[in-house]
Amino acid sequence: MKKLYTFLPILAALLVPGKASAQMMPDSTVQIVAYWEVGDKVDYTSLKREYDIDAEGNETQTASSSETVHFEVVAATDTSYTLKVTYDDIFDIRTSEFKLTDKELASLPNPAYLIRTDEFGSFQGIENLEEITAAFQSAAPIFSKVFERSIGNDGKEIIDRLVQEITSPDAITRAVISDITPLLYFHGARIDTTAAYTIEEPVQGLLGASSGPCTMPGSFWVDSELTDEYSAVIRKELHADKEQMGPIMKSILQPMLETISSAFTDGNEEDIEQAIDSYFDEMAQHATFAFEDSSVEEIHLETGWPINWMFDRYVTFSMLGKTEGKHIARQIRLVTEEEE
Repeated sequence: MKKLYTFLPILAALLVPGKASAQMMPDSTVQIVAYWEVGDKVDYTSLKREYDIDAEGNETQTASSSETVHFEVVAATDTSYTLKVTYDDIFDIRTSEFKLTDKELASLPNPAYLIRTDEFGSFQGIENLEEITAAFQSAAPIFSKVFERSIGNDGKEIIDRLVQEITSPDAITRAVISDITPLLYFHGARIDTTAAYTIEEPVQGLLGASSGPCTMPGSFWVDSELTDEYSAVIRKELHADKEQMGPIMKSILQPMLETISSAFTDGNEEDIEQAIDSYFDEMAQHATFAFEDSSVEEIHLETGWPINWMFDRYVTFSMLGKTEGKHIARQIRLVTEEEE
């Protein structure tokens, strides 16, 4: 297997000899640290594909998007960096009813995001979250039109609630965490290249963008065959089998089921609990869920800039002999001088 960076020569300006650098440690560990300076700039191409999976395992593409993401270091202290992140060349097409026209997409705000990290490059927060939230809330009429085309004018209360949710500070923060922070996931970590690490990680939106977070088990490890003094290649997997998915699905669905059950049980807590338990007992007998995330990231050790990140998510649901699922594939890769 060829090393990932063989087709991604890093920007020459970021490879100036003499900078402090994180090399392979004598004790077989590798440390991921940001060695950035104010004025550093890198660009990434971000690609995303979504697929439906049918009972035979065939995949049908339902959505495709791409964009160029620009990173610039605009401030640095002994304990933090501030990254200015902007987007352009935005492309989005999907077969679902919830889709934007080209005119609507062009009308959406496209603010700069000021991302704060610690001194190692690990994500800490969004410095201008209030400003970004106001920009997206000003676009509420556009989002309302998108939902009206699918739900209809009779669903105004539902539409208002959906628009309020997707333009909230929490939703914007979740979007940034999903879009940007995978590149910074390992920053600050010192990793033994001979070990695998067990983790439990929150996963958002397993049953749609508005569904709550759940915790998934998994692991990560350094691919020692592809890691050297130039870069580290780190693999990560999250997965859950039938037994693990039962309580996970319950944690996601229970808040919604409590609301629905209360409408039919006069709010009696004992009746609500019995109704929910009965629902999950039935599901356990006839339904199975499976979940798997896998990713691989290559990080340039001398600068701490990511070179390439690839990700796949598979979620399948089987009930009464029928299986359906979703597949999400993403890649974020450094734009080279040859591509500019």
